[in-house]
Amino acid sequence: MKENEKEQLSPFAAALGFAEEVHAVADEISSILGWSILIAGDLVGLFILTILALYFHLQFVQSFFGIYVVMSALIIGVWVAYTITQGYEVRSILKKWDANFIRFYYVLKFETFPAEGVTPQLRILNQLLSVFVNLKDSFMDYKGKRPEAEKDFLNVSIKNKHFIDAITRKKRREHFFDVYIGRHVLETKSELDNFIENYGEVFVKLFDGKKPIDDQDLSTFRAEVKDCVGKNPVFRVVAVSTSSFSESAKQYVGNKENQINGRSFDLIIDKEKGYYVEWIS
Repeated sequence: MKENEKEQLSPFAAALGFAEEVHAVADEISSILGWSILIAGDLVGLFILTILALYFHLQFVQSFFGIYVVMSALIIGVWVAYTITQGYEVRSILKKWDANFIRFYYVLKFETFPAEGVTPQLRILNQLLSVFVNLKDSFMDYKGKRPEAEKDFLNVSIKNKHFIDAITRKKRREHFFDVYIGRHVLETKSELDNFIENYGEVFVKLFDGKKPIDDQDLSTFRAEVKDCVGKNPVFRVVAVSTSSFSESAKQYVGNKENQINGRSFDLIIDKEKGYYVEWIS
């Protein structure tokens, strides 16, 4: 990964970018609100003149009324054009703001907050839930109906549809994921069903070993996910390594052709005392 890409993943650089976006949005919204106040005052004046003209038949008001209406129409027209233009710009900034916030929050949570859980799988699950609040809310609704909900989503085996192992060239009977939140394992109706339908499923695989994870490892992981998810949406695909990720792995996730239904990989290194975020999709 290039040095500037690493900087983008640091909590401090992400926080600075997030603050800059907030400042830009504040300026744009402040400008739009200023115009809105002007238009509101203009409409109040127009209403007052209308009342005076209709009920008191004041000659000078009636003669001035037409000019005022034309001026008001011009001001409102400019305001509408300005608001539409600035609205699109603010919308673009807000989308970038949201992306920067997720990046910042992801790195902040994984790299600075201690993970909770007695197993690597449970720790990763809890960290993901702490990052994505909407996922956590849906998960807690499910957990309210199934108190031991974590067991449904950890160390999951999903029956294989048509996957051929790239090494043995034999059909594998099932796929294994260290963490899987998806339609194949749901045991009861909850808000989690709506989340999965709208946002997609979560796939996590832990690579435990000294060898750096390369593009072949991720290619196999990708094929497994595609075999399970089909054309349904994917929320996160997370590869966790106890060693590192090779340059070929980073190039692999950076290639849009390797995305799964529009979603790339998150690459995380599991260290003894915490996590290091290598790549965020």
